[in-house]
Formats: sequence, structure tokens, C-alpha cells
Amino acid sequence: MKSNADIVRAACHVIWTQGQGDRVPEFYSEGFTADYASTD
Repeated sequence: MKSNADIVRAACHVIWTQGQGDRVPEFYSEGFTADYASTD
């Protein structure tokens, strides 16, 4: 079983490093809401 850290590393690599934004649904649910401060 992959750890949470392994999943986050994979998501960062695939989505950000490789630029495969179309693969976001593999890592985040449709109803995902970020819970961190925004700079807007």
C-alpha cells in the first residue's frame, strides 16, 4: 500500500513536473476543496 507521502509525491511529479493536468482526477476527488490560505 502506498503511503500518503508517496501519493503526494506522485501527484506533484505528474501534475506539476510533467505538466499532465489532465491526470488531476487520479489524485483528487471531484468535490475536493483546498483548505489553505489564498493570496487573492
